[in-house]
Amino acid sequence: MRRILAGLLLFAVVGALSGCELFPTQGASSAANQTITLYLPNDDLDGFQPVNVIAEGTAKNIVTLLVDHEALPQGVALLDYGVNADGSGYADMNALFGQSVGEGTTSEYLRMGS
Repeated sequence: MRRILAGLLLFAVVGALSGCELFPTQGASSAANQTITLYLPNDDLDGFQPVNVIAEGTAKNIVTLLVDHEALPQGVALLDYGVNADGSGYADMNALFGQSVGEGTTSEYLRMGS
């Protein structure tokens, strides 16, 4: 079950990164400032609140923004990302990312949605 949830969470991060058009080529990124919509846990922890920020549109910076807004735990980091030959995207996160998924049902739900 943890592998499935970790996979879904990874899918959410890859989706967020690809939504910012950061996958034109492996390792490429867009350094220009742009509006980025973060989906952060709401105050009741039963849904999400979209928050627009203007920031540098690099993949690592987006993950840092999620950490800064407490949607991901302190210390979670993006190690690498890119596009596979079949066009699917991938993100390689550090071990803390996987450990944070197993914190409980609500925590997993909120991490998946961010």
